[in-house]
Amino acid sequence: KNGKIEIKVIGTSQKLPYIYMENKKPYVKPFSDILKTNHNVLLVTIDQKTAKIQKFQGSQIIQESKLKIDLQGRHKKGGQSQGRFLRARQTKIHVFFKKVANKVRLMSVDSELILLGGNGNGKTEFYDELNSELTSKCRFVKGLSFTTSIKDIHEIIIHHLYEYRKKHMEELIQKYENLVKDGLTAKRNNVIYRALKMSAVETLIVSTNYHTNSQFKNILKMLELAKKISCKIEFATSSKIIKKLEIDDSVLAILRYKIK
Repeated sequence: KNGKIEIKVIGTSQKLPYIYMENKKPYVKPFSDILKTNHNVLLVTIDQKTAKIQKFQGSQIIQESKLKIDLQGRHKKGGQSQGRFLRARQTKIHVFFKKVANKVRLMSVDSELILLGGNGNGKTEFYDELNSELTSKCRFVKGLSFTTSIKDIHEIIIHHLYEYRKKHMEELIQKYENLVKDGLTAKRNNVIYRALKMSAVETLIVSTNYHTNSQFKNILKMLELAKKISCKIEFATSSKIIKKLEIDDSVLAILRYKIK
């Protein structure tokens, strides 16, 4: 771009095969399209007095927040009673967790996953402060602490995101099959393209192998049109789902409303 080479580091859930290029200007748009589908993940590392919230897009940290309180660890002799001290300490922790939960709510608006970890019981106590919308996105992470290396963090995110996306795609295909009887789906490319032009498509499900299909150019047109109308584009990577999509020219569509 502008005479400069831009290099980006990405994480993948599986090893990629070697690609042999036979042209000085290889056509890499299919790969480029998939790389643009970086997913936002919120990583929360927490104990009873410290919290670090990091928002990842792909392998990049795009937002970060750190919160901390001064928490006395032990009751000293004299002054307030042991019971009063423990109640005051627990109240302070509770208020801190409420503050962190509010920050997580603000930062997780467009995040698909919230990964929660940290030493001790802080993470489970904090989880109870989250509302139902946040807990539905939340996954507990083993082996995460404030000293976890960025390399290990990337591996944690890749693993959990892969498992989440795998389940998400299975549910999406099930949703498609459930809507067939209601006439809220399309599977022929010409029908899908017409539905896109009418802004009737809610979700476009595309095989990552779409570039090998004879309908390749038509699928490219559909992808470009889908972006213009803010239609959700979901790339399927599971071999099982890809095999199903191959029967239907690599694309399926879930519709917002019936079309004639």
